[in-house]
Amino acid sequence: MKIRVRKIRRTCERWPTQYEGELSDGTFFYFRARSGRWDFTVGDTLDLAVSGLDPVGVRFIIAGPDKTQGEMSHAGAETLIAWCIETYERGRNRFDTEQYFGRPSGV
Repeated sequence: MKIRVRKIRRTCERWPTQYEGELSDGTFFYFRARSGRWDFTVGDTLDLAVSGLDPVGVRFIIAGPDKTQGEMSHAGAETLIAWCIETYERGRNRFDTEQYFGRPSGV
């Protein structure tokens, strides 16, 4: 079953670029682009996704470079979030956040 976004909310209007939301598998995600890197985390709760610290409640972490220094366009961020969700769904659980699989087109 394809994982979909149930809820998504942009938490900053300008920078850093931040989003949080809920996925159809009952997990929560947090995305932030800031200081030359972006991070995407999925957790059992929104607090766990935001903190990314609990090895039990955090299910997925992936990160990559952000050339916009936190001023990523909303369209670019939403495209990247969709790619992160697809990567999470495929089971590429990357807790080594320095690894990066490539940026999707349009970002």
